[in-house]
Amino acid sequence: AAGAMFLVPLLAVFAALAAAWFAMLFLFERHIEWRVALELEREGRQLVADVSVDANGMPHLERLPADSRFDEPASGVYWQISSKGGDLRSRSLWDQALRGADEASAREWTTRIATGPFEHELLFVERIVQPDPRGVSVLVQLAHEIESLRAARAEFGLELALSLALLWL
Repeated sequence: AAGAMFLVPLLAVFAALAAAWFAMLFLFERHIEWRVALELEREGRQLVADVSVDANGMPHLERLPADSRFDEPASGVYWQISSKGGDLRSRSLWDQALRGADEASAREWTTRIATGPFEHELLFVERIVQPDPRGVSVLVQLAHEIESLRAARAEFGLELALSLALLWL
């Protein structure tokens, strides 16, 4: 009976710490995805500020984004501007292209997770804009691979599990 009185609170504390671990891991994952989406939106706003569309409907950029990851083939960080007249793409896409977005909005940036070039799962940030009010609309897409975000979550989860295990002991 004395062993059960010790075991029940021990298991209850373990269950509470396990629930806390799951909750904190979920919150951490959402937070890093949110931070990456904000970074992509910032880059996207710069692309929108620099894009124009010629008479044939082809998009042009006044200047390319400064982030060197956009220049490295298959880096996991990509941008693309698409219109009926053609596409502009980051060098990181190499000979690949980002797939169009059914959910993209003209009012705000939208996010989604989908498989993209090089068979990477990507976090997409997208928006439809009209550089010239009387002109052609363009789809602005930016994407970041998810694998590094999941690796960060796994590392955090392990450190958190060790910390909570020490606390439990």
